[in-house]
Amino acid sequence: MSGPGAPDDRLELTYVTAPSCRLCEHGRTVLAELGERYALSVREVDLLSEEGRRLVAAARVAFPPGLFADGRLLAHGRLSVRALDNELAALGVAATARQGR
Repeated sequence: MSGPGAPDDRLELTYVTAPSCRLCEHGRTVLAELGERYALSVREVDLLSEEGRRLVAAARVAFPPGLFADGRLLAHGRLSVRALDNELAALGVAATARQGR
């Protein structure tokens, strides 16, 4: 089970990436920062895998990376801490005790 109501209150995100992708590297940094503030579980999926191809085709993602929650596209391309902060807050994702900012 995923989403804010999951047993451990972590939102499961699927991060679709490609090899040698600088935007994907940047996104990993953004997700690590957000992981310090929110209860997140990030699962990375290769763009060329069956699941990766299915997700990007359904959401019409033109280029990686793509970030999904429950199959819904949250962001793609260069990930933004500010934009994802807003998305996560709107989804009601629990802040972690380490947030303290």
